[in-house]
Amino acid sequence: MKLLALTVLAILSNMAFAQEPVMVKNINPNGHSNPKALTCLNNKVYFSANTLQNGRELWVSDGTENGTYLQSDVNTGAGVSDPHDLVAFNNKLYFTAYTNETAIKRYVTDGNTPAVIFDMPTVNTTRQFGNFTVMGSKLFFYAEDAGFAHGCELWATDGTTAGTAMVKDILPGDGSSTPRGMAVYNNRLYFSAQDATHGIELWVSDGTENGTELFVDINLAGSSKPANFTLYDNKLYFTATDTAAGTELWVTDGTVTGTTMVKDINYRYGNANPQSLVAYKQYLLFAATDTLGSHLWRTDGTDSGTVVLDSIVAFPKVGFNDRLYFLSQDTFKFTNYIGAKTQIVSVPDADLNAIPQSNLCVCNGSLYFGAQYFASTGIELYKLNTAQLTLLDENPAVPYETLVYPNPATNSITIYTELDKPVLTVYSASGSLLHSATISRGNNLLTTDNFDNGLYFIHLQAGTKTVTQKLIISR
Repeated sequence: MKLLALTVLAILSNMAFAQEPVMVKNINPNGHSNPKALTCLNNKVYFSANTLQNGRELWVSDGTENGTYLQSDVNTGAGVSDPHDLVAFNNKLYFTAYTNETAIKRYVTDGNTPAVIFDMPTVNTTRQFGNFTVMGSKLFFYAEDAGFAHGCELWATDGTTAGTAMVKDILPGDGSSTPRGMAVYNNRLYFSAQDATHGIELWVSDGTENGTELFVDINLAGSSKPANFTLYDNKLYFTATDTAAGTELWVTDGTVTGTTMVKDINYRYGNANPQSLVAYKQYLLFAATDTLGSHLWRTDGTDSGTVVLDSIVAFPKVGFNDRLYFLSQDTFKFTNYIGAKTQIVSVPDADLNAIPQSNLCVCNGSLYFGAQYFASTGIELYKLNTAQLTLLDENPAVPYETLVYPNPATNSITIYTELDKPVLTVYSASGSLLHSATISRGNNLLTTDNFDNGLYFIHLQAGTKTVTQKLIISR
């Protein structure tokens, strides 16, 4: 028993935490450059940043200080062009920016030369347009036409002026179908849109007018407002609202009959409002609200496999270098894997607010984001490199799924395992055996009200397969 305890303690003592993120460049020594809209193209990250001399313009970085520079000063001088809606398409970067304080245009650059206007004379650029999404050889987006004959509808471009046209007038006339939330699945574009009779529902397009149609009317009594489209396990997941369940997690396999609600998470109490959907390893992670509040959830696509992963309020952002990164209660955190390890670790911070103030962007082996780490600098561009991420797994190279929750615990815990009839043993930090039993595959309840506050070790063994988990009792 003492040997087991010493072994587990040795594993924990070998946990090496990631080094602090590295500031790529202090772009604005006079304040905050506040990088936004980070987008990867050809192993470089493009973004908008603000300086006293140039205002908010397009910047680029290869991850080095010397390789981080102003790429295009669209609104020359101290004027602000505010580049946004950045998207990589056909080895070029397209973005929207202001040529002056009021005129907005679409721009394009190959990265080697300053951006030039991408002329779209048929698009009404005085109105809102965006949500640029690549499918095949075209770039899809929503826009209004320059002649004011149609409202906001689905458009596409092949990268040429002549090849830029409206795909379909979903809500005929000058009304707007307002396509949003575009995602590509099985070579078709899925999005939300409104027609004259169905409200805001799920639509699909193959890129042609005849191939653009209502896919399914989820909420017959109103609008389902599909959003948060995310690919996972060869299916498309999204959030939608129906009259009976409210806003919950839905999935489609590309067929009408295969479009269903995954689980009524906030059963009978209202909307779960799932958000921040991120596919990570064998699960889909997201934040959702149940009867006890907002938590971090995971799903394998089934009702029974949709469970609370952790009691913290967490918003998954991106999987990178075998870790899931997310924001939680004003903290930037990550975890090594979802299942056998539930401990969540903060990315080391320094003097000030190290929470990312931008999107997280994976590019050329690094994770980029904007944050403020030191009082002497503002919000600037930071990166985490692959070599810097050295946190060791609590139980390395163990593929046997085990989940212990809640952790920390009070009077009881649930132990979920995919091992077949493993022997469960519970040890104190000093190596004393406190409990032993054979449990079943799936969920198992263990009462802990007779355990004192402190550190314990959950050990499961089935043949040659073993899993060890840390448990904290705190009342």
